[in-house]
Amino acid sequence: MQLGVIVGLTFGVLIAFFAFVNRTTVIVNYFFGQVEASVALLILASATAGALAVGLLGLITQIRTGFTIWNYKNKAKHFAKELEDLKKQKQTLLDDLAAINAEFELLRQEKQQPRQQDNTATAAEMTVETAGETMHDSE
Repeated sequence: MQLGVIVGLTFGVLIAFFAFVNRTTVIVNYFFGQVEASVALLILASATAGALAVGLLGLITQIRTGFTIWNYKNKAKHFAKELEDLKKQKQTLLDDLAAINAEFELLRQEKQQPRQQDNTATAAEMTVETAGETMHDSE
């Protein structure tokens, strides 16, 4: 920023010096007529018109950049909201999964309990049968 100001001031001083040195008058022809003006005035008018043109182009660029930044900020807000919604949805799904896993474990335990009771009864029957066979063998 400071370098641009320094270069601009230096360029302005050079233009003013060049305009001061060239004081002669010239005739400028336009489409609609002609004008007699000093070279200094034409140089200063041209430099001013150029500075205004560059300034307007810079302003247009800044406005365009401002709209782009505004657009990106809106997109970022939208994505942040979408991320928050997805996090909530993820938490809901994890809660549902935990509930389903808990229900599955209960069902699995209920299914295993009758088997354990059957296995216990079968083991008791085998013990009784083995004891009976042992009695027959000892006789």
